[in-house]
Formats: sequence, C-alpha cells, structure tokens
Amino acid sequence: MSMEKTRFFDTQATEAWARAEYADQETDKLRKVMNSAGVLPGVNVFEPGCGTGRLTQLLSHQIGPEGGVVALDMSRGMLEVSRDRLKGAENVSLIMDTIENTNLAPDYFDAVICHNVFHHFNDKIAMLRKTAEILKPQGQFLIYHFLEFSEINNPARKVHDIVCQDLMPPLEQMQSMLRLSGMKMTYYSNDDDGFILRAALADL
Repeated sequence: MSMEKTRFFDTQATEAWARAEYADQETDKLRKVMNSAGVLPGVNVFEPGCGTGRLTQLLSHQIGPEGGVVALDMSRGMLEVSRDRLKGAENVSLIMDTIENTNLAPDYFDAVICHNVFHHFNDKIAMLRKTAEILKPQGQFLIYHFLEFSEINNPARKVHDIVCQDLMPPLEQMQSMLRLSGMKMTYYSNDDDGFILRAALADL
C-alpha cells in the first residue's frame, strides 16, 4: 500500500463509517462466512487490512481464548481505533506493516480473512503469495464483501481519487492470480448476500 493511500486511511479512521459497529444482519453474515472458512474455537487467524478492528473483535470472540488473531494494517490512525476497541482482548495481536514485509511464521495460520479490503492491495500477487506461505496445509483463504462484485468496483462508490483504481479483479483473473500464488479457488459466490471467494493451497 502506498504512503499516499496510508495517509488517506489515516484521515478516515475517525469517520462514522469506520467507527460504526456492524448491524445485526451484517454480524450474522460474517459469522456464517467465518464458519464456512473454518474459523472455529482454538484456531489461529490472520487478518490483513484490519482497519478499525470491527471484524477483529468478532474473530476474537469466535476463536475464544485458545485461539489467536494477528491483525495488520498500514494506517496508524486505523490501528489506534482498533486498540481502543480491542482493549482486554488477550488473544489479539495488532501489527502496523504491509503484509508483504511482515515477518510471519510459515504454515501457521488456519485461516487468512480479507473483509472489504482485498481490492485495496496494490500488489495483489505478493499478498496472495504471502498468504500461501503462512497458511497451514489445510488452511483456508477467504475474501468477503457485503457488496456484490459490480458494486465493489462501482466508480460512484470511490470516495477519493487515491482509491479510485482499487478494484476487485474479474473471476478469471483472480483464479489465475491464485494459481500463480500456489493456491486454488474452492468456492465462489456473488449475489445479493455479497461477494465470497474461498481458496486453499493448490497441492492438496
């Protein structure tokens, strides 16, 4: 992520959309997709682009005290909000860095969860390769958006020039990127319930 984009998200950390809690319907959807990706009590989860920690908090509750969440973001402002939200969550570690540069243990995580963030990564191949490196052999990678594909990429929703080119790749391109990264798609859904893509290591 560029420094310009990092500064932009710093300015967004105090906005209402960033600090708001999930609605009940959104929480229900998130719990459903987390369960489908094997985010269960006791597992270890990596969340790149955690923002203000809304999903991180849900993950912390979902995995319980025996599990662990490593949540990462480049924005200092976003992480400051996350730290306030996650006070007392002993199973959460917060890191300020890029996923490409972060030193994470290989074959460690049961799941890597990207919620409303994958399109913001400048180097998506590098992000996917890091994901393949840190996943356990049976681990799962999940991309989830509340919106369906066309709305994620809708130019009218791009609130600033710095993110106007942040797009979700078309499905065929996404599959190719996963292959280049050593992963394969295992599930895909794109409808009124949102955009869901799950993947696993390709050599399984």
